[in-house]
Amino acid sequence: FWSICDVFRVLQGLTLAPDIPLITLWKHECCRVFSDRLNDVNSLKWFKQTLKETCEDTSANTVKEMHYYRTAESKRYSIVSPDELMVNLTKAKNLLAEMGQDFGELVLFDEVVDHVARVSRILSVKRGSMLLVGTTGMGRRSLVVLASHLCGYPCHEVASKGYQRDIDDFLRPVIKAAGLEGPQTLLFKDGSAKTEQFLEAACILLDSGEIPGIFATEDCLNIKQELRADRNKDANDDMWYEFTNTVQDNLHLVLCVSPAFTLSEQSNSTYQRLFSACVLNWCFPWSQPGLETLVRDLLKFPSSDHIDYTEHAESLTRAAASIHHHLGALYEEYSAKYRRTLHLTPRTIRCLILLFLSSF
Repeated sequence: FWSICDVFRVLQGLTLAPDIPLITLWKHECCRVFSDRLNDVNSLKWFKQTLKETCEDTSANTVKEMHYYRTAESKRYSIVSPDELMVNLTKAKNLLAEMGQDFGELVLFDEVVDHVARVSRILSVKRGSMLLVGTTGMGRRSLVVLASHLCGYPCHEVASKGYQRDIDDFLRPVIKAAGLEGPQTLLFKDGSAKTEQFLEAACILLDSGEIPGIFATEDCLNIKQELRADRNKDANDDMWYEFTNTVQDNLHLVLCVSPAFTLSEQSNSTYQRLFSACVLNWCFPWSQPGLETLVRDLLKFPSSDHIDYTEHAESLTRAAASIHHHLGALYEEYSAKYRRTLHLTPRTIRCLILLFLSSF
């Protein structure tokens, strides 16, 4: 489940903020590399307790919770409080919305901010790719778009039907931009992440930085000449190796996959490179306070001459979040009893609220 590559990722993270006390930064990096890929609550509790005992005689346990993320202006960690990061993300979200970016029903609260900080950390390091595990409707795509914007990277969403020609046409300019222009984020959403052709392309890119035959001979020569002129290399240098190595450094793959994909033995054996080269980050169901924030944002009560609905807004907010959590517990009992998995997501509670509002 873990390998020596994960130890390297911890050490790599320690170089991103040399001004922070080493033990504090080490604790943060261990959480990001090891804790984020744990897929059940009991394992998370064990990890936190073990880490707390390990750091018992240090100052790391008394440090106030802060977020570490990288901005487009800096190559090192920016350290801010959760409230400050919330303000920064709100500005980024509004800016991207004005540019036509659709964030659907994403509402910013503590857990969303925490996930954005995690994703931006992965994108900020060379060859940083990740598997974002969760159910559809949790806003994973919006998390990646926001994190990519914080890092200053263009975000390319795979929207092809899965035909080989479509895949090549979509990936060709993205690979070229990663090799010649700078870091790029390549987002595989749920639909494309289930397509065998795209998964194979992702494995090949992670392994070698190129897809055989995707560039014509003339295109390869042009890329070599442009790279040689840009980096002042000699004619004897292997510029294609330089190009593919740069692509591996700059192309950050983010695959939004379901829990069933990560737990499948067939997926682990067929796409082993995805699990060895990508960092896993599990998106657990939102907590009660997070759901209340989502409901509070959605509740837009119509005016009435007889009833002031705003007086009951907070009660309705708590009731809707409580219903959602109760249904989640029933879903777990159903899955354990009948071995059929059902998922409850924030999109479900959104539909509940919209149905409630439509009755007025």
